[in-house]
Amino acid sequence: MGSNAGFNKETTLIKSINNKSLKEMDTSSVILLKKLFPNYNLQEIFFSCYKNEGRGLEKKTDITIEAGNLKKINISLKSGSNNSVHQENIFSFLSLLKESLPNFNESDKNLILKFHWCDGTLDNSGLVINRSKKKDFIKKFCTDYDLYSAFFGTIKDLIFDRIMVGSINSPEYLVYANSHGEYLLSSMTRIKKKHLDHESEWGLFTLQNCWACLGGQDHGHESHVCDYSCPKIKPKAQKHRQDIQFKWSNIENCLLNE
Repeated sequence: MGSNAGFNKETTLIKSINNKSLKEMDTSSVILLKKLFPNYNLQEIFFSCYKNEGRGLEKKTDITIEAGNLKKINISLKSGSNNSVHQENIFSFLSLLKESLPNFNESDKNLILKFHWCDGTLDNSGLVINRSKKKDFIKKFCTDYDLYSAFFGTIKDLIFDRIMVGSINSPEYLVYANSHGEYLLSSMTRIKKKHLDHESEWGLFTLQNCWACLGGQDHGHESHVCDYSCPKIKPKAQKHRQDIQFKWSNIENCLLNE
């Protein structure tokens, strides 16, 4: 979800729960709390609800909810559609793979770089005019793309933990705020099982190069190497080609039957 929309949903949830008992809350918040704390008598409990501040790739909890002194639960809160659930630098991602996978090799690395840059090179040195949309690039290199996809099919477990769980104060539940003011939820354990059981090599997610910059929108960024085919566009918000982005297009549908 976009940062502003996400902030608004977080603020709404915090205001509706923090320092209140169930009788003071709206119906959606009451239903959510009864699902999060099913084994407790909550009628006389006062709740704390606060944003779990922090930044970084390993932090995936958005909000912490405490039921008095009984129990504390971390949640990741999402809303909207076609959500970007994780974004990071391609080289940081490659470092993760190298550190986590004993058999990660140069061929694996080169396939990832090939389908990240989509300019016919492994180092972003191709001409701007030779950059392609990923879907068009895939059509040119179908065999390599099959190998690329197959590799990601072997690391679905690692990808889920990187994208959804992190390693610092990890969330136990994913909560989705829909357009009707209701909250859908599932445990991360159940969602991970759905991800691993999904027939796609990517599980529940898709992977894209975050800023393709096909028209030279990265001109002026320190990573850009200018060439004769670059139109030298200087956007207000400077882009670059170094990030990858994992997206999840149907979170609501995934949680509807939970």
